[in-house]
Amino acid sequence: MSNKVNVGSDHRMVRGKIKVHLRRERNKLICKPQPNLANLKMRATEFSLNIQNGYSILDDADLSNDQVNKQFNDIIKEAALEVGGKNNTQSSSKLSVETNELMHKRRAMEVSSNRDS
Repeated sequence: MSNKVNVGSDHRMVRGKIKVHLRRERNKLICKPQPNLANLKMRATEFSLNIQNGYSILDDADLSNDQVNKQFNDIIKEAALEVGGKNNTQSSSKLSVETNELMHKRRAMEVSSNRDS
């Protein structure tokens, strides 16, 4: 087996492995609505009343512990979004601010000669 490869170029061949965590990237793109905590703290009595109303419905049902736990978590999440509203966070872009500015400048450029097009 030869260690040299002749491909007609002075560049050397490079071999490597790369690991890509697609699930982590996919999870970053799928955002679940987060409640506005500051608004929730200001309206704490309304939030607790909402939870009590939802929990009273659970008392009447015959459910297993796992089902009660899931239902209670859902009630808390729904009450938090209903009372507090959604958190107004801006999604993090994969491109930096500088890159976005350069892209806008390039789009705004006009063709001045045949060489530019």
